[in-house]
Amino acid sequence: KQSNIDALTGLYNRRYFLTFLEQQQSLGQNTQMCLAIIDIDHFKTVNDTYGHDIGDEVLVQVGHIIQKNIREEDLLVRWGGEEFVLSLSWPYAGKSTSLEELQGRFEQVRQAIAATPIVVGKQKLHLTVSIGVGKRLNAALLKDCWQDILEGADKALYRAKAQGRDSVVLVDHIG
Repeated sequence: KQSNIDALTGLYNRRYFLTFLEQQQSLGQNTQMCLAIIDIDHFKTVNDTYGHDIGDEVLVQVGHIIQKNIREEDLLVRWGGEEFVLSLSWPYAGKSTSLEELQGRFEQVRQAIAATPIVVGKQKLHLTVSIGVGKRLNAALLKDCWQDILEGADKALYRAKAQGRDSVVLVDHIG
């Protein structure tokens, strides 16, 4: 279990993520998934201003806020640095989740972080995140193309940063 958990945040790590993808492949064709990259805005400034211990606690608390604002069947992974990967899944129920519904789910996470002060010792930090959302696809296909999906999410993340941060951008909305 320890090899699948990020020691700092207690969240799953990349190693577990790859195992998770293999499990999704075995579930068959009845689940749709979406991967997103969540990046804490101006995190380097937090470390430079308050020190790495405070920065570490920020990572822990942001992870907890995200975890509280997703469903049990969703997966949050500490990807590295100040980045998290969030996998949302939902069963096919005769219709696909719309882009607006999808954006709304990620927007809820973004708003929760922006609305929740991070208190560490005497410091009270107000942070935001930028979220880049990759294409939706059948969960059974994700194992073979997850890197491409995350690459698209990363491009969407850079668009969110370029547009002023503190936003959600879906790869489907960039040209």
